[in-house]
Amino acid sequence: MKVALALTFYTLGFLKTCAWPEENCGQSVPSGAHIGRQSRPASSGEHPWTVSIQLVNETRHICSGSLITADVVLTSAHCLEHQLPRKFKVIAGFTDKMESSPFIQKRYVLDYYLHERFIDDIEYDLAIIKLKEPFSLYASHGHIATVCLPRQGDRLLNNVDVVAWKMESEDESSSRFLRTITLPIRKGSRCRSDVYYHNHRTTFCAGPKTGGKCVEDSGGPAVQRDNFTATQVGILAYGKICHGQLGFFVRLSNYIDWIEETLNVIKS
Repeated sequence: MKVALALTFYTLGFLKTCAWPEENCGQSVPSGAHIGRQSRPASSGEHPWTVSIQLVNETRHICSGSLITADVVLTSAHCLEHQLPRKFKVIAGFTDKMESSPFIQKRYVLDYYLHERFIDDIEYDLAIIKLKEPFSLYASHGHIATVCLPRQGDRLLNNVDVVAWKMESEDESSSRFLRTITLPIRKGSRCRSDVYYHNHRTTFCAGPKTGGKCVEDSGGPAVQRDNFTATQVGILAYGKICHGQLGFFVRLSNYIDWIEETLNVIKS
């Protein structure tokens, strides 16, 4: 069954799944800064697909998510379960909670779709949010954009760039800024020893060997870049990543069929 959403294949094998503009998913405003193994504040437009999911009557950040089309957000299922869609709003176009941005936009949730096999485990912890109105991507001048998605079965590279609002150290309860960090992907027995179950085909784990601010922001995107194009390869589902502890991510290349089927339902 063909997806109503246009699909374009990137030359090196990444699948671009963007409603606007198809050829420009995964593009960001250059920051001029190296991400590195220590977190730093993300510059405006550096990760323009990253959104904050909040309750309608509050400003408290609940979870992160990523724009895969102008009116569709990808996030963790456990962020949304047991709540009505009308309880949520989605904010995009900002990186500082304390300062207003000329690019900030707010949208309300029409509906959401949890993976049908999600119960309370990492393996199926993903959801799609349909917004009542699309974000105005052109009006944001590159500060709100869509991220590319991988093809079914794509392999992972060695590192992922993770963005999060909740990057905490022992004496900090939250982060004012959206922060970004590069984390090495960890493999084998180390992943299995940190959680009761780990399936390398459906999940992956990443994290530093020691130290650093703690990354703890469910629903946040993990991306890999190739020729300046960002492809989201994972969703942070579980874990406080610091002091040698690992975070566990839903591996999106295993769920592209489900994402496409859900987009068909949304567009029908």
